[in-house]
Amino acid sequence: EITIQTESLVKAYDGIALTSQGWIISAGQLLNGHRIEYVMTSSITNPGTINNNISVVIYDQNNQVVTQGYDINYDLGRLTVEPINLDISTETNQKVYDGVALTSSVWTIINGTLLANHRIEAVMVSSITLPGQTENQIDIHIYDGQNLEVTSMYNVRLYEGTLTVLPIEITIQTESLVKAYDGIALTSQGWIISAGQLLNGHRIEYVMTSSITNPGTINNNISVVIYDQNNQVVTQGYDINYDLGRLTVEPINLDISTETNQKVYDGVALTSSVWTIINGTLLANHRIEAVMVSSITLPGQTENQIDIHIYDGQNLEVTSMYNVRLYEGTLTVLP
Repeated sequence: EITIQTESLVKAYDGIALTSQGWIISAGQLLNGHRIEYVMTSSITNPGTINNNISVVIYDQNNQVVTQGYDINYDLGRLTVEPINLDISTETNQKVYDGVALTSSVWTIINGTLLANHRIEAVMVSSITLPGQTENQIDIHIYDGQNLEVTSMYNVRLYEGTLTVLPIEITIQTESLVKAYDGIALTSQGWIISAGQLLNGHRIEYVMTSSITNPGTINNNISVVIYDQNNQVVTQGYDINYDLGRLTVEPINLDISTETNQKVYDGVALTSSVWTIINGTLLANHRIEAVMVSSITLPGQTENQIDIHIYDGQNLEVTSMYNVRLYEGTLTVLP
């Protein structure tokens, strides 16, 4: 019993066949005068692994075949061709949105080398126009001097950069307005681009629906859509900041005074229903209903209080539309 072991070899792909004639008897031995004749035809050129096969015939000293006198075990080596490591990177690039697609055809071999007669054909179709980011992808094919594709002979690792389009930053500022309550809604269509600018040929269409009638304050909101010269929506090409104005309706200032009066004690209650608007004006169709219940009989003094409610032409209470300040007189009974 003998064991024949064949050689194992490894190399990187180079276009030349890998073979081996190496073998040993790793266990057992031939009888004296016996010899081995062998054939080893295993061959591999492209990346992969095969057995390093061997075929043997054993002869004795009389050149008679005595192979059958041996129990032959084979410990076959392996012939391995590894692909060439090739690392390729693509460019990383960015720009601010300008309506033109951002592309790149720049790539670089950052590790490894092509064989002398090999060449790369690269296709790069990544493209981005609107703000965002995409991989700068590459599709490569490698050819030899006979224009046969040999891409599989390489272990290609891709390090793809990115293509980034940044939005144009603009600020839209809406108008602020203030007025006193008059029963009419306060609105505004006023706005400006206070920072940044649109690209040539771009325009803004806007809607402003903020409206306030009663006293208070709200934002002067705006909704915008941006179009290019081909009437295509390109709003997403912009990073829009909003500096919203305020629409404010202030209550009408209304100052009301009540009468100051006095008398000597006579046993009869002293009252007064006299009041006056000393500052401000009611709207044309508004009216005041006043309740004055202050009363004093015995000597002393009390405020001449008033409770007012204001109504419009439809008898709806609108007191809250006014900033009513009361200047109440006094009722005095002298002893």
